[in-house]
Amino acid sequence: MTALEDIEDDEDFREALTALLEAAEAGNVSSEAVAGLLTLQLAGVRGDVRLPLAMPPERARRFTETARENVGERMEVELLVSEDVVHDLELQLQAFADGEGD
Repeated sequence: MTALEDIEDDEDFREALTALLEAAEAGNVSSEAVAGLLTLQLAGVRGDVRLPLAMPPERARRFTETARENVGERMEVELLVSEDVVHDLELQLQAFADGEGD
């Protein structure tokens, strides 16, 4: 497996990530576990927790267009708080479990 310090460009990174995902699939790791781990890692890399907004791709495209037109402005977004939303937030918060990043 490729170590992060060996990744010199985006293509190397994609190849390493693809290999990791293939290894997870071969090891029968559930897609939920993989998504959870990636969610946790992304929060740590970004250094913040993002509110999860789950929507179908076409709705996400419309939302992105609206958001792009309103950058820097306040937008109201209606969010149905589901168990998935809470779970995603909890996963992200694990990246800051030691209080770092508060």
